[in-house]
Amino acid sequence: SFIDYTLTVTNTIIKNQARYGIFIYSGAKVKAENCIIAKNGTHALLVLEGGDFNFNHCNLLGYGPSTAAAIGISNFYNDYSSGTTNVGSINEGVLQNCIISGTLPTEMAIDTIQMQGVTINFDFNHCLIQSEEIQTDGFYQNILWNGNPNFTNTIELDFSFPNSAIQNEQGINSTVVSDIFGNSRNNPPDVGAIEVN
Repeated sequence: SFIDYTLTVTNTIIKNQARYGIFIYSGAKVKAENCIIAKNGTHALLVLEGGDFNFNHCNLLGYGPSTAAAIGISNFYNDYSSGTTNVGSINEGVLQNCIISGTLPTEMAIDTIQMQGVTINFDFNHCLIQSEEIQTDGFYQNILWNGNPNFTNTIELDFSFPNSAIQNEQGINSTVVSDIFGNSRNNPPDVGAIEVN
């Protein structure tokens, strides 16, 4: 795990941005905990031409006007003006205890180029992910595929949920001991930024 993040975001709501909630480009390193990123113009999270990320207990959500997935991850960028393709590494690509959901059938798009000298290291675990296709790659562990997060009111950006929701107590313990509102995490914790006690 990196200690030299270029940006650390904690207990934050990012909403209604014209384009991207968080845009990681060409080597940036971002750590986010207890964040809700929703209803943005395009992606809640976009990774382009590599870069590193470690998101724990975050809601990365669509629910906006976009026809693009809530998360877009690519380790390359096609520079059409020069006719080149720039490729970067993703040394740390962690999504843990996160909810990736929205109004589209698939809310997570990954497109990578594998080549010598380029590292791609994903670890997606204990997440709720909305996807038309159930992924079987080894870096997906303990995923709740296509479960309804049963949010209270996505239009009003109320992402609380009842105890009966699928993400309740389905997370894994981590260093994040309270939720975005300061409520203590249960053992096991809920997936996402909000803990229902």
